[in-house]
Amino acid sequence: MNTPKKLAAMALFASFVPVLRAQCALEARPGDVAPGPNSPSGFVTSVLWDPDGNGPRSEVLVLGGSFALPSAAAVNLVQYDLGSGRWSAFAASPDGLVTSLAVGPQGDLLVGGRFTHIGHQPLAGLARFDGHGWSSVGNGAPSAGGRVEALQIFNGDLYVGGAFTSFGGVAANGLARWDGSLWRPCGAIAGDIRVMTVRVGGGLVVGGSFPAIGMPGFANIAEYDGAAWHHYGSGLGNLFAHTQGVAAMPNGDIVAGGFFNLAGGVACNRIARWNGATWSAMDLAFDGPGSALLALANGDLLAPVMTASLAPVLGVGRWNGSQWVSHAPGIGIASHLRLLPDGRLLALGAVDTQGGARVRSAAIWDGSSWQALGGGFDAAVAGMVAMPTGDVVAWGEFGTAGGQAAARLARWNGQRWWPMHNSAAPLPWSGVPTCSAFDALGRLWVAGSGNGSGGGMPPNIGIWTGAGWQTFGIAIGSITSIVLPPDQVPILGCATYPGYGHSIVRWNGVNWQRIGNGLDGPVRTLLLRRNGDLIAGGEFLNSGTTPMSRIARWDGTTWSPLGTGVDGPVRALAELPNGDLVAAGDFITDGLDPLNLVARWDGTTWHMLGTGLAGDPGVSARALLVLPDGDLLVGGSFLTAGGQPARGLARWNGSQWSAVAGGVDGSVHALAQAASGEVYVGGDFDTVGVVDSAHFARLATPCPAVAQRVGVACPGSAGLVELEATAQPWIGGTYRSTCYGLPPQSLGLELYGLVPAQTSLASLHPAGIAGCLLLTQPTAISLRLPTNGAVESSFTLPREPLLVGVNFYQQVLVGELGTGGGLLRLAGSNGLALVVGAL
Repeated sequence: MNTPKKLAAMALFASFVPVLRAQCALEARPGDVAPGPNSPSGFVTSVLWDPDGNGPRSEVLVLGGSFALPSAAAVNLVQYDLGSGRWSAFAASPDGLVTSLAVGPQGDLLVGGRFTHIGHQPLAGLARFDGHGWSSVGNGAPSAGGRVEALQIFNGDLYVGGAFTSFGGVAANGLARWDGSLWRPCGAIAGDIRVMTVRVGGGLVVGGSFPAIGMPGFANIAEYDGAAWHHYGSGLGNLFAHTQGVAAMPNGDIVAGGFFNLAGGVACNRIARWNGATWSAMDLAFDGPGSALLALANGDLLAPVMTASLAPVLGVGRWNGSQWVSHAPGIGIASHLRLLPDGRLLALGAVDTQGGARVRSAAIWDGSSWQALGGGFDAAVAGMVAMPTGDVVAWGEFGTAGGQAAARLARWNGQRWWPMHNSAAPLPWSGVPTCSAFDALGRLWVAGSGNGSGGGMPPNIGIWTGAGWQTFGIAIGSITSIVLPPDQVPILGCATYPGYGHSIVRWNGVNWQRIGNGLDGPVRTLLLRRNGDLIAGGEFLNSGTTPMSRIARWDGTTWSPLGTGVDGPVRALAELPNGDLVAAGDFITDGLDPLNLVARWDGTTWHMLGTGLAGDPGVSARALLVLPDGDLLVGGSFLTAGGQPARGLARWNGSQWSAVAGGVDGSVHALAQAASGEVYVGGDFDTVGVVDSAHFARLATPCPAVAQRVGVACPGSAGLVELEATAQPWIGGTYRSTCYGLPPQSLGLELYGLVPAQTSLASLHPAGIAGCLLLTQPTAISLRLPTNGAVESSFTLPREPLLVGVNFYQQVLVGELGTGGGLLRLAGSNGLALVVGAL
């Protein structure tokens, strides 16, 4: 039975519920939020808060600062669940910097800062969130132009510190108290209050920039017992000094840090300790900001340190009572430290790791290494490739992938990300990967930007062996694309090739050699067509003296233009099932007719796809992917496709455009597809539709194609007869399978059926091997002749939505023949249970 009759029989006899094609559209799967904000200020403060009091929810970490976290729809204030690793926004956000957070006596979240509104509510400087909505605290707000810097609960009252002359309508110079009913001043203090804490067994300690209270001299630190002020000697520093951090030690001492070099007349360097009677220095070699001081239960102190005791730290140092030692190095200088309930250390501020998981303004020290908050990528994914195994490899200038340290190159195995290079198996060069290809052995070749060309520089092409990296060739300039022809000799496209002035080369066994007359500008993409032609796209204009506007064809002998070319850079190429070429990039026309970022070349003429893609000035199409059914996915920074909204991601079915998965909130740079049909999207974005997916997203269909192994393979004289699907059964696509283990003198009978079976082959023919089964009642039978011990088969499924969900079965029987042509042995492969899917 031929393919059309076979499919007609499936549709006629199979029992299934018809599935409309629209119900099978690609959908975004759950992704990960970026690990923190990518902004100069970022997080500056935190508090642990129980959103439902005595309810079932556990505490969450609330972080404030000046940031946007688009994938969580959060601005300046966000919640982080330490258990699930997920970010979530509040119903409304402050419109300015959040400087301080506290939990009130009733369990409310108190937020202070330099904002004027939260959502549409006028809440200036101070607000309360009860788990459901926002409100003021006694209509408390700083005087015009004032700001809130610190919040502290003391003796059940809320103290608000900052720079203001009144608060809640009550005269209060820098410090005000809310007793639950009224706002009250706090004595004669006047100045800029920046930090507060409660001394163990004592009162409220405030630090900042302010004069002594009721006495001459300088203070910048003082203690309030609720009624009167108490000085710590003559305080800290001089006219230009200020206090940036205070810590209450378990024995009642106070440690202060900031911008000062005197403490009660004692020489110090930005940090000093008060024991209730006198000040003492804490290592004159201390080099740190003196902020973010954190007292530990054993009496040690943590602080951000650059160097201390003449040793480098560049992270968090620990004072052990006599000297500073490194506690958690390699994070940069934090502005806020907090111990989490499980004992781990949280650091916020201008922090970043060196050689570990890159963090964004927040990191957690687990005792041996720093980890980012959140599980997505910390920077854009520039490119991707799907491996034959079904894994995907992504590259770019990221340092973290899925919460794992995976600088520049990472691999997704369907469950988690892991780095593809480390100290035991490093990349052979230090640049950023930019392109990849697979050879006939299935090995992954990765190339990228190098540190130079030749001259002893390490080659910037690596081959992944499964356990490590091998190098190839000699160093070349910035490689942007790589293809491997059947002879496996690589061809490179380059953005730069120092000293040569051409940008497309091939390895001659000793050196890189230009192809033909080369091209006179950067090559951005290469495509090896099925007919053997090589297509190059980029920013070049000529090959020798022949005009070649940004796209060219190499036929093995000469470069030739494709029509008049295009008027802007070409960034991606693809070949459609009918052999037509598609180019995408920044171009608008071919010099004669509009093309609008993406166009089809039929061998003689460029054609626009519908009305093309559009958006703001400077938009681009950067990625192409041909789906199994022949549809084309396009990714980029455009906003519309065919005049309809399609943010960064669109689909062309041959006649019209459609949006995909709600689009992205940024730009798509790369597209790839796994053997399962799942589509991977990489770029510079935080969400796909409404799904959190920081820089990497997975798109899948609710109508998957299935090729599931059933039964067992029988042994023939050449080994087990194994049947596997090499391409899934998608409507509009070509289903392919291969059966291995056929001996030289044999025939293959390919069986397709709609009903499973469990029939002994021995009952069908005396040559049937005992224990081997016929696994389907055949509706169609084809004779297959083996090549190199295998038979391959394929057929194209019509683009018929009614076929979606059809179940059918496949098996191969192997008849081994004697010298006279008689059947000596009849074996059977395992079966495949197949379901027709749609993308």
